[in-house]
Amino acid sequence: DWARNHSGDPEIEAAIQRGEDPGLGLVTKAYNYIHKYGHKSKLMAAAVRNKQDLFSLLGVDYVIAPLKILQSLKESITAPDEKYSYVRRLSPQSAANHNFTAEELTKWDQLSLASAMGPASTQLLAAGLEGYVNQANRVEELLDKIWPPPNV
Repeated sequence: DWARNHSGDPEIEAAIQRGEDPGLGLVTKAYNYIHKYGHKSKLMAAAVRNKQDLFSLLGVDYVIAPLKILQSLKESITAPDEKYSYVRRLSPQSAANHNFTAEELTKWDQLSLASAMGPASTQLLAAGLEGYVNQANRVEELLDKIWPPPNV
């Protein structure tokens, strides 16, 4: 979503020109990097918008998908052979075969990564953290209403 509303990044614009979703491309690249080089990390994809996004991420370590998408999968009318023939798009084998450019293999530190990601890194991180703070405040408000229990 961020990439569609902000232009100027050549990699994002190239992905859009090819008809690819820049977010799905980023997840694929990150998955391949983590699994090709044996990092002890797992990748979680979020902000899945529809079934097609979900199918494009088959094989990612974790996915956060809205209940409505999971329900639509359950309610899909699909022949059994088609239902069980989906191809895993992300796998340790596909990661091992992925070729990264020398530029993509740059050793990153926090500053150089933020600089390379451009405004997306600061804007998305700030928005995400603000969302978590708001959620935590809401939970605290709810707990204030029920704690301590009246009979303690």
